[in-house]
Amino acid sequence: MNIKELAQRDIAKITGNKKEWADVATLTQPSQQPFDINVIHTKHHLQLNDIGLPVNGKNASISLSESNLPISVRNQSDEVDFRDWRVDVKDSSGTLCQYIVREWFPDEMIGMIVLILGDYE
Repeated sequence: MNIKELAQRDIAKITGNKKEWADVATLTQPSQQPFDINVIHTKHHLQLNDIGLPVNGKNASISLSESNLPISVRNQSDEVDFRDWRVDVKDSSGTLCQYIVREWFPDEMIGMIVLILGDYE
């Protein structure tokens, strides 16, 4: 097993291990059945304004391994695509947070995908 394969295995293990870092999230693709997957969930309330000063603002994201997904998330061009997906995940207080996926950043070398989340409206 080469170093790339080891990194891919480790990302799948880290993002999928509920005994360590992972939380359960429910992902819903438009017009499809929702499914649960283990993810790393982050949510913090700090942003930078136009001149670089810290201001209050919510940032939420999840990170997951593409190899842990039960379905393909690639479009007809074989690109990772989370357009119009919904994410439900509990925060550290146990409160269910509902989001939509605003942006996605796949690392296609190691298979980790970071989803930037916005409030579900």
